[in-house]
Formats: sequence, structure tokens, C-alpha cells
Amino acid sequence: MKGRLKLMSVFLLICLGVVMLSGVSGAQEKTELQLKIKADSIVLQWNGSKKESYHIYKRTGKGKFAVIDTVKGKKYTDTDVKSGETYSYCIKLKGNKKIKSEHKEALYLASPVMKKPAVSGSGITLKWKGVPGAEDYVIYRRESGVKAKRLGRTDNTTFFDNTAQTGKNYTYTVKGAKGKTVGAVSKVTVGRLSSPALHSLKRSADGLLLSWDRVETAEEYLIYRKKYGSAKWKKAGTVDASQLSFEDKKAASGVKYSYFVKAVSGNSISVYEGKNLSAVCLKAPADFSLKKDGKKITLSWKKTEGAEKYQVYKKTGNGKWKKLRETKKLTCTDTLKNTKARVTYKVRAVAVKTKGAFSLELKNSRVDPSKPMVALTYDDGPHPVNTHRILDTLEKHGARATFFVVGSRISEYSDCVERQGKLGCEVANHSFSHDTLSVISEKKVIEEIEKTDALIKKYSGQTPVLCRAPGGSVGKAAKLLDRPFIHWSVDTLDWQSRSSSKVVSHIKKTVRDGSIILMHDLYGSTAEASEIIIPWLISQGYQLVTVSEMLEAKGINVEGGKIYYNGYA
Repeated sequence: MKGRLKLMSVFLLICLGVVMLSGVSGAQEKTELQLKIKADSIVLQWNGSKKESYHIYKRTGKGKFAVIDTVKGKKYTDTDVKSGETYSYCIKLKGNKKIKSEHKEALYLASPVMKKPAVSGSGITLKWKGVPGAEDYVIYRRESGVKAKRLGRTDNTTFFDNTAQTGKNYTYTVKGAKGKTVGAVSKVTVGRLSSPALHSLKRSADGLLLSWDRVETAEEYLIYRKKYGSAKWKKAGTVDASQLSFEDKKAASGVKYSYFVKAVSGNSISVYEGKNLSAVCLKAPADFSLKKDGKKITLSWKKTEGAEKYQVYKKTGNGKWKKLRETKKLTCTDTLKNTKARVTYKVRAVAVKTKGAFSLELKNSRVDPSKPMVALTYDDGPHPVNTHRILDTLEKHGARATFFVVGSRISEYSDCVERQGKLGCEVANHSFSHDTLSVISEKKVIEEIEKTDALIKKYSGQTPVLCRAPGGSVGKAAKLLDRPFIHWSVDTLDWQSRSSSKVVSHIKKTVRDGSIILMHDLYGSTAEASEIIIPWLISQGYQLVTVSEMLEAKGINVEGGKIYYNGYA
């Protein structure tokens, strides 16, 4: 009996061994390896157990297999690959080398590096860098809502799609290939946006102003320009999608130009469809100035290139513009019938039937003596930011002020002084070095004022009449210069407080008809205070005028060597 039991036990063990061996064979058969080519790697996947660890074997070309890593799970990414190389892989279960996969081989072809597509009137050109090991390339195209379409296969590194339509975006896929093997994918999205419809091309004071209609989805616009009759277009500028116009200030006066615009959104760009606008650039006459001698007004300006003649216009009060004269000269005179009337002049250049932009307006007798007025004055500038900020506020509200400028700062910030003159503000002398005039030598006093006078004249076009001594210390300068010196009746102490609220509060408490208010355009707090106080003064019925305008309107006869504090004493 015991012998039979023993034989049965042996038989069961043999059967169990067969089952176990069958399990091993099954596990070996089910461990199937798959390879996927990615942009910068080869990914291995198999149907093993997530809980088990596996040895990863790799062979390059005809070399030998070697273990490159041991991982837990069913996936491994090999980033140590080189385009054009063939790699073989297999995996083995750690601790049981009998459970393994068959080896799989793959040719690794990297993703083509795409260059910026070129969009033209006839299609889209794709460009990329060659992929080592690739014999040719396969190109696909997909658009929204449509299945991807194979466009072709080429052994070049460029492909021209002449079927791309205007107004559509496309995603192109390019793969390197060798025989039936294709490499990693490279994608680029590009489209042919609709071309912006040009709206108008007008002459502006500083050049030509081009405008166009909005293109939906556009992120920016590229403006192209060429001289009329030339075949070569050049990029003139770029503006963001919020702007639908471009002022070409670099256009030369007297030259005819043509323009077109492209819309851009990412890699999508519109194409030039042959539609452009052309115009002759005829800039406004520069340095338009006015001199008054009793009832006689003398207007003068500089030559505008390309102009054949000039038209001078005049407007009295709020009346209509009337042509005063047409002349080939650079000057024009007028006689006032009423020296108290508000008169405005402007001039424009003309070439045959082409009319140039109007110059900035210059006004005469703009002050109504019967209404209250205030003269805002700013010392120690110009400043590249704060002066322009104050000028912005003055221009917005049609107001004027007097700027007592320091000569040593004029050349560096000459654009400020130019703008002061153009806006009808008064540019006056505050010395060259801001030295105390009462303590420096007589020779130095004269030099300080004369150097500053010359710079003011050069950049503003005005011949300065008024002076303000640094710190208000005139001393011997009054007799030496025979010039009227201007002090003030309201001192804001803005240089001390650097507080816009204190400046505003002080002016509101102390201002009266005829006040001369002292501030400094070096400080951001003063620019901020100006943005508040200027509209407030206007709302209270004050005219904001220059010092010279106020003194003249108040009937104060200004004399050299004397000091003036206000317009009411």
C-alpha cells in the first residue's frame, strides 16, 4: 500500500511539473515587444506585469546585445538614439531569463526641424532641415473638420503646396522616410489669412498715414512700402492688432510711395494680392512762426521738399477758414483789423494738384481780456517724460503755459522744446547752467543767457523775450540784460513736497485772476498735479495762457530790467 502511495505522489509531481513548464512557455509566448518612434526617442512597450522588473537589452547595428537598464512595469523610453541608426531590443524577466521577448528592430529617424513656412500669392512653401538616414520625406496636411490628406513624398527638404486656400489654417505633418520605414513626426500650423483691405492713404504733418480694415484673428500687421515705379518692396513697420493705421514718418517729402499691408497670426500670414495705395508725401512746412508788430502779422516757414507753392489760410474767432494768400515765397504778411480778435493761421504745401498736410496752427490774440486768466509756468526742464506728459494735458485741453528751460538740457531733449513751440506755448530763458545770476561774473551772466537764447530759437523757432533767474535771484543781471524777469505770485513748492495732492490743494486755495503759478516739470508728481489742476482751472472759467499773453491782455507794458510777479498789480 505504501508503495502505491509513493508511486502516486511521484506521478502527481511529474504532472505538476508539466503544468509549470506549460506556464513558463505561455508567459514566454505572451511577452510581446512593440517599438514606437518618437521625436527624440524609441519607446518600448510589452504586455508583462506592472509588478515585475525587466532587463532591457539593446543592440546597435550588428553589434552585441547588452543590458542598458532594468525597469519595473511594462514600458521603457530609450533617449540614447541617433538618427539614421538601426537598433534592436529585447526584454527578459528579472530572475527568470527564460521569460523573454523576441528581439525587435527599428530604424530611428528623428523629426525634421521645421523652418518658418513661406506664404506667397500662389501657395505655401514648407521648409525643414534634412534628417540623417532619411532617403525622402512624406508630407500630410490637415484642416479643421477634415481628415488628414497625404500631399506627397519628396527627396527635397522643401515642399510647395499650391492648393492651400486663402482664409484657411492648415496643420502640416512631415516625416523622414527610408523605404517603408517612416520616422518621427514634425508639425507646423500655417495659413493664408485674408489680406487687409486698404482704407485710405492720407498726408499727415510728418509723412503719410495709411489705414486699413480689420482682419479677424490677426495678431499684428506688417506694412510694406516702395517708391512708386520701383519693383522692390521694403518693410516699413509693424503694429499690433489694436491698430488699423500706420504713420510713415520716414517718408521723404516730395516722393511718391506705394503701400500694402499683411496680416499675421502665429505662422499664418496674408499674401500680397497686387492691391496697394500710392500717394506723394508732402510734409507740412516746418518751423511755422508768427511775429506781431502792432497790427502787422508776419508769418514764415521753412521750405517743404517737393512743394511748388504754399497756401495760407486764416480764421477769425470761430468763423470759417478763408484762403489768405497763395505764394511761392516762404513768408506772408497780414494786417489785423481788430487786435483783440482771436485769429488763427495755417499753411500747407502744394505740388500741382497734390496738397500737403496742414502745418500746426498758430493763433494770434487768443486771449479774451474780459475773462479771468492764469499763467502756468514750469522751470528747470525739459524732462524726457514729465514734460511730454504735461504737454499732453495742455494739448488735450487747448491750454498753453510758459516753460522756463535750462539751456544745458535743451539739446538732449530738443523734441520737448520743439513740441512746446508747436503747441503755442512760450519757451523762455532760465539760464544755461542754472547758476545763481547774482553771484557769477557779468561775462558769465551774458554767456548763460545768450547760449540758451540760441538753443531756444534753434529748436522752438521762438526768439525768447522773458527770463527767470534761478532761485529768483536777479541781482546785476537785470541791468546787464535789459530783459523783463518773471517771478511768481503762487509758489507750489512742488520741488519740496513732491506731492501732487499738496500742489493741487495749494493752487485751488491761492489762485486768482492774473496769477503766475510756479512749478517744475522735472517731477512726476507735478505732471500728475497738472493733469488734475488744468481741467479744474478751465472748469472755473480761467483761460490758461502764456505769461506774455497775459501781461499784454492785462495792459501791462513790459520793460527790460524790471521784475513782474503777476498780471494784476
